[in-house]
Amino acid sequence: VLNLYDDDDKNILSRLLETADVLVENFRPGILSDMGFGPQELELLNPRLIHASVNGYGTTGPYSDRPSFDFIAQAMSGFMSVNGPPDGEPQRAAPPLSDLVAGLYCAFGILAALQERGNSGIGQQVETSLTGGLISMLAYLSAEYFATGETPKRTGNDHPIVSPYGLFRAKDGMIAVAPSTDVYVERFLGVLGLEKLLADPHYNTNSERLLHRNALSQRINDVTCLQSVAHWITAINDAGCPCGRVMDLAEVFEDPQVLAQDMVIDVP
Repeated sequence: VLNLYDDDDKNILSRLLETADVLVENFRPGILSDMGFGPQELELLNPRLIHASVNGYGTTGPYSDRPSFDFIAQAMSGFMSVNGPPDGEPQRAAPPLSDLVAGLYCAFGILAALQERGNSGIGQQVETSLTGGLISMLAYLSAEYFATGETPKRTGNDHPIVSPYGLFRAKDGMIAVAPSTDVYVERFLGVLGLEKLLADPHYNTNSERLLHRNALSQRINDVTCLQSVAHWITAINDAGCPCGRVMDLAEVFEDPQVLAQDMVIDVP
């Protein structure tokens, strides 16, 4: 552990950086420069060095000097505003998504910078931010806003722009079903014996199904609640429509597919 406000420890870091490939840090912008390791100093120490920074908001703009954590990034990115029930409060995701996304982007940037250094012989600065990373993940939600000027509404476990799509009640638990296009909707409703609903003007297009989502979901739940989760997992997947059980972590880490993919490893 180095105290970068101590001159002796600064000298140790300087010697390390002279031969290092990459420096990764998560200080607020300007802090590393205040310690004597700004861009010019780093270039003098090692022109091949790649300096990778992960921060809250980026190095420019009015919030650049603010501290941040994942919870703040989820709030400030708009991510929290689109999660949660329609009549409830905005909700965060349980995993620290902004930390994970920013870390992945940082790794991608480092690899790209290493590739470029192989051609030019010169290092560069790579930067990612917690808030910017989550904003980049808003996908069709941000596209909807730019296309319509309307703020996307929270829809809980229902899909914002597709119906039916979400959680449905089986006899002994919940199933997640994702009929993302009309083809999958036909397969899903066919398994349930509800294919005739597609001739109903209330349900024959996705736009109409969105308008009548609650009634359609009730019709589906009236059928799915008659059989077990295991029954529907097999029947719906066999019909070619994506379907899965809602599992807790104990179930996840004992699941045969998870184990087959070596997602759980015992380390002696």
